[in-house]
Order: sequence, then C-alpha cells, then structure tokens
Amino acid sequence: MKSKTSFFSKTLFFNTIKRFWPLFAAYLLIWLIILPLSLNGILSWGLENYENDLSILAAEKVLTQGAVYATIMASAFGLFFAMAAFSYLYSPRSVSMICALPNKRESIFVSQLSTGLAAMFVSNIIVFLITILVESSYGILDMSYLWQWLGIVSLNCLFFYGFAVFCASLTGNILVLPCVYLVLNFTVVVVEIFARAILSGVYYGISSTTAPVLGFMSPIYELLLNKHVTEIGNNAADGAYRAIGYEFQGWPTLIIYGALGAVFVVLALLLVKHRRMETAGDVVAVAPLKPIFKYCMALGCALVLGVVMNSTIFYNSNNYLGYGSMAILLGCMLFGAFIGYFAAEMLMQKTLKVFAGKTWIGFGISCLVIIVLMLSCEFDIFGFERNIPEAEEVASVSIHGSFDGITLENPVNIQSVIDLHKSVVDNKAIYENYRENIGTGTDVYLHPDYNGSSSYADNEPLSIDYSLKNGKMLSRHYILYYDATDDCATLNDIINCREAVDYRKLLDIPVTEENFSMGYIRYLDTATGEYQNYDLSSEEAVKLYNDCIVPDIEAGSMGNVWLSTEHSKVNGRAYFSTVYDCEIYIELLQRKGEVDYRYDSSRTYLTVDAENTLAWFEKQDIKPSMMGAGPVSDKAGDSKAA
Repeated sequence: MKSKTSFFSKTLFFNTIKRFWPLFAAYLLIWLIILPLSLNGILSWGLENYENDLSILAAEKVLTQGAVYATIMASAFGLFFAMAAFSYLYSPRSVSMICALPNKRESIFVSQLSTGLAAMFVSNIIVFLITILVESSYGILDMSYLWQWLGIVSLNCLFFYGFAVFCASLTGNILVLPCVYLVLNFTVVVVEIFARAILSGVYYGISSTTAPVLGFMSPIYELLLNKHVTEIGNNAADGAYRAIGYEFQGWPTLIIYGALGAVFVVLALLLVKHRRMETAGDVVAVAPLKPIFKYCMALGCALVLGVVMNSTIFYNSNNYLGYGSMAILLGCMLFGAFIGYFAAEMLMQKTLKVFAGKTWIGFGISCLVIIVLMLSCEFDIFGFERNIPEAEEVASVSIHGSFDGITLENPVNIQSVIDLHKSVVDNKAIYENYRENIGTGTDVYLHPDYNGSSSYADNEPLSIDYSLKNGKMLSRHYILYYDATDDCATLNDIINCREAVDYRKLLDIPVTEENFSMGYIRYLDTATGEYQNYDLSSEEAVKLYNDCIVPDIEAGSMGNVWLSTEHSKVNGRAYFSTVYDCEIYIELLQRKGEVDYRYDSSRTYLTVDAENTLAWFEKQDIKPSMMGAGPVSDKAGDSKAA
C-alpha cells in the first residue's frame, strides 16, 4: 500500500504542548485577570457607585482596554510561543535529530506552528466564554462587544505570531530572534523619526518634530498609539455629557495585519523548507540576507548614533547652520556606520578579528553611500528646498507660528504666502549665518488669553502647510529672524489681511441673547491702576459685539496681530501705542436639540482706532490704560478663542 504524505504530526504537537504548557497557561491566566476577573470587580463596584448603565461600563472595559491589551499580549506571547515552538532550529543537535524523523519539513513546521496557534485561540475562546458568564450574572450581556473583542484579539494573535515565526525562520540563534522581531516591528517608525532628525540638519524646511506618517508600517506602534476605539455619547437634558456606547473603527487595519500574518507564515514555511539546517547557531540563517543584514546594521547605526551623538556631544551645533553643521553630523554618522558594520561582521563571523581584508571594502561602500546622500541633501540636488507650488495648484494654505494658526483660500492671499515662502528660501544663507541677536530679549506675540509673564526670543517660527488641488499636502517649517530680513514684517502683513482676521474673529454661532452664556470685560483702570472686571449682561454683550466690535473689525481697526511688540507694526504703528490693556470676552452656547449643543467664544482686545467700541466704553465710563502700563504686557494680538 502506498503511504500518504502527512502534513501534521500529533506526536510533535502534543510533545511541544507538554514541554511548554506553563507558558501557554500563563497566557490564559493573564487574560483571565485582564478581562473576566477585573470586569467582575468593576461591575461589582458599579452596582453601588456607577450612575450610568452598567452595560456601558462593561463595554468600555471589553472594547477599549481589550484593544490595548490584545496588542500587548499578542505581541509579547506571539514572540514567546514562536521561540518555544521553533527552538529546535537553533541547536545543531536538536535540528539534526528532528530532521532525522520520518517527517517532511512541512509536517514538522505545521505541527510546531499549530502549538502556538492552538494555545492562543483556545485560550481566547475560554476567556470569551467566561466573560459571557460574568456579564450574564449581572444581566447586561452584550454579545456585540464580546464578538468584537474576540475578533480583535484573534487577528492580533494571527499577525504577531505569524510575524514572529517568520523572524524565527530568518535566524539561527534564539537570542537574536527577539532582537530581530522587535527591530522589525519598529523599523519604519524609528527610521522615519531619525531620518527626519538627520534631514532637518541638512534640508532647509524639514521639521524633526513632525509626527511619523508611516507609523502604520510599524505594527506595535500603530496598534497601541491608534486604538481605533471611539466613544459614542451625547449631552443629556441636564447638559451633562454621557457615553452611550463604544465603536471599534480599526477593522480595515486589523484585517490587513491578519492577512499579513498568514502571508508571513507561508513565507516562513518556504524559508524553513529550503534553509540549510547546519546554519543553526548563526545570526542570519539565510545566506542571501547576510550582506543585507550587514549594510542595514551600518546604515541603521549611522542614523541612530549619528543623531544621538550630534544632539549630545555636539549639542550647540544647531540646525540650519550651513556646511559646518552638516560636516559634524556627517562625521557622527560615519562613526555610527563603523560601529554597525563591524559589529555585524563580528556577530556573523563569531570573532573579533574582522578588521582586515575585504571587510573594509564593504565599509567603504557604506560610507560612500552616506556621503553621497548627505551631500545631495545639503546641496539640494533633488530640489526639495526649492519645491514651492504655484498658486493655481493650491486649494488652501495654513500658516502657523507663535500666533494663532490661520487658513487662507483667497488666491491673492495664497500668492502672498507663496511669495513669502520663496523669499525665505532665497534668504537661506542669511538665516543660516545669522548669530548677532540670538537671546537678546525681543518679546514676541503670545495668545491673548495667556496670563503669565513675558516671553522673549529674537525669532519667529513659521510652518506652511499647502493643501494642493490634487489632494496632496506639502509642509515646510522655518525659523525667521526679525533683524535678518523683512520676512517677519511680510508675515505680519499676511496674518492681518482681511481673510485672516475673519478666520480668527468670525463666530460660528449668532450672537443673540438666546445664545449668550457669559461675558466680561477685564481692564487696567487708569484711575486706580488695578485690574477691574465688568460683567456683561446678555443685552450688553449682543449690542457691544454686533453694533461695535463687528463694525470695527470690518473697518480694520480691531482683530489684528502683532508678532513682536518691538519689531512689527500694524498700519505703521507699534504695538504698545495701539492696544489698550482691555480684554473683551463673550461666550456662546447654542441649543440645537434636547441633547445637542454648540459652543463658541470670542476674545478681543480694544485698540485706539476702534471708534464704535470706544464710544460704547465711554458710555459705560470704562477707562482702560494702554498696554504696557501694567504688570501684564505681553498680549501682542487679538484672536478668537478656540
């Protein structure tokens, strides 16, 4: 009789279960503590202390905490289970023994793979069933949340375990496996963060503080940072906000990760099927990957150590300081490449004697790549710094700095921002070499509702974000120096154009007595020299805003912003000669339904040109002092409070 090929060995499966059952039991026990046992404690407390529906409390525990712990548990135990199931790959004796069995490699792989999958999925089902019993005992069983939890945790397990198995197939050393697993889980986001830090030192316009945009390619980072759980709630009749449910919106991401986990399993099977088993004990078990590992180590260490050394040892070497700064950064990167390249050689050759022969050629290639890339960036070979869109390509542009951010859509104003952007790029050399006034104490704009002490600087940060008509975004970040060029004065004019003032000042809710919530005027009294508060009635607030403030804004006499109390001017006049130390605050609350409210507020500072508002103040016998006469003299602007 012809024997059949088996792709599963019960003997291997149950033998692995018996050997590592404490590890599998630990996974189950921890989940029992995390979900059903702690849920029982929370619900027991909620019976006496929770005023809302207990089912909402249970939903929060099951879904929000479940989404977080599913990633933590799956990423940790997925690695542990892979190390246990495929530990035979890392010892020459064990791999020789197991390959001598009358089983194909596919059969051995599937049998070992199944142990981890069975441990996780069976444990998940047990936790799922016990949680059903807990919720049923309190009469609040909601299967929709529990099914979601089971799907979330199972997809997490499939991805992280599959990825760990794939990493196990790449290496022949069990101590290297967790290192490879963790590094690959965070490679993309770490590379992006450090690459931004490097590029911000050579590319004029890149910010190193921007949040990673490729975080979704680093699974643990993506799933922990973006839990994808949204609270659903509304405002009750008494005005209090209450949660009425929770929704998990991360299914597309999790399904993709789950599918990738299955793909990684298939790739791992192919690698194990064809790998040379005598590589057990090697750092890299797949021969074609050895040079890739070596060069990745060199470039990775060049990035990480380059940034760390440049920001610590050479702490005073700031960004945008020209060729000298780039040379220091390049030196740090080359040193990092040296460490990474020869450390990789030592690990692969299992000896410290690697500083001879052809190894220097490989290191030279790594250095050449780094030098070419750095010089290409410094001299803008790729045209990144000069990449400024045309006005007809831009749908809107947002600018941010020490002032309240604004968004402009008028083509004329968009062109003004583009012209400013071009001027900043043309003045790159001036800004890079500017040193004279650093730290001299020029006071800059602070948000009008700031009540602290004055802040001092000699520069103005500027972020420009273009929303292009093709759906793409283009962002640049700069530091402008007041005394270096006229760019700060140009920026001050742009943020005081009519569209910008309207963006800051126009309210989304009509100012009526029905919508009025509260309002006051806080001013430095000329007679007493002390701050006084004047509470506005609904009638006074409506008249003051609609009949006085709005007409003055339309006339261009209110709503302006001064970037600096010393350098910038509006209508040819400096800040302290134009603004009263007088804050006008109005808060609105509009009811759209029984449980739906809208909120908005306006914060305005009185100016000497505001004829209508000044007339109203005169009738109320309110006499404020000029800004700068009192202890708070840093409110260099006017804005709508968000």
